[in-house]
Amino acid sequence: VFFDDIRLYRKGCVPSMVKPEYDLNDDCIVNDDDLALLMTEHGLTAVTPDDVSEVYREAESADSISAPMLIYSDSDASGGRYITVEAGNDNTSLPPATGVAQYNITVNGGTYLLIGRTIAPSDVDDSFWLNIDGATTQTNNHDSGWIRWIMPTTGEWSWASAQSMDDGNTIVEFTMSAGSYTIEIAYREEGTLLDDFMLVNDVDFNVETIVSLQYDLNGDGTVDDTDVALMNEQWLDEVLWP
Repeated sequence: VFFDDIRLYRKGCVPSMVKPEYDLNDDCIVNDDDLALLMTEHGLTAVTPDDVSEVYREAESADSISAPMLIYSDSDASGGRYITVEAGNDNTSLPPATGVAQYNITVNGGTYLLIGRTIAPSDVDDSFWLNIDGATTQTNNHDSGWIRWIMPTTGEWSWASAQSMDDGNTIVEFTMSAGSYTIEIAYREEGTLLDDFMLVNDVDFNVETIVSLQYDLNGDGTVDDTDVALMNEQWLDEVLWP
């Protein structure tokens, strides 16, 4: 029997290796801190894009996508992936011929908002080019016919309706007859990320009605006393590694 070396480890909190199932804050014990997090969502019911939209697409599910628009991974993104342009690319004057994601959709007809889940980290990294071929809008589109889609700056994934930079950041309303269309999203400023988007046939739609729950422990779509009871089953359970 040969040994190269031996190390002794003091037990410690390594949540990436092991922790109680209902340890919500990654301190390896279920206690009041975890209950406080759960209670921030107590009484809320999840509302997903599928619940409120006529069309919902993950950005990475494009029917076609061309470089330098690429697909990247992020555990916080819906489906774990998003799209953005490869670093070092900007195209602010005209929509590019490449670096375009295309999505084939079918709608029942009406006036729609396009709402995206995006990250725009600064005011120089906060826009895409956007076009829905065959749709009309109430805005004066860019000379190219495309919309300079500007979004609120944020470093976290958030939902916002598409706004036109050429119209004082007015929310764009897309009017379409029933039928098939192609949504085109092209890069404009590097650093702007797109997770997913939806079309809502309601120009007064409030994006705050979309509720994503982090602490629905039993997966029934609501955070309630049943989830509290589950947490109580592990109350003060502590799991350390190794």
